Amino acid sequence: MNINKDELRALSNLPDAQLWESIGKIAKDHGYSLAEITPSPKDLEKIRSVLRGGESISMRDAARLLNSYKRKK
Repeated sequence: MNINKDELRALSNLPDAQLWESIGKIAKDHGYSLAEITPSPKDLEKIRSVLRGGESISMRDAARLLNSYKRKK
């Protein structure tokens, strides 16, 4: 699945709940199962900053962020 810059920017402009729902769908397509609980505003702002291209995130930090919201089985 490829997402272009315009799609990333559009994602970043979604309300919190819709943004997290969209991320959850993308994650599910890649074998991840995320909790339905919306992350903190601080974490969502980090995600938005990365989506807008204003900030980069290392794979380790991205994995840590996603894993902190991964659904516990």
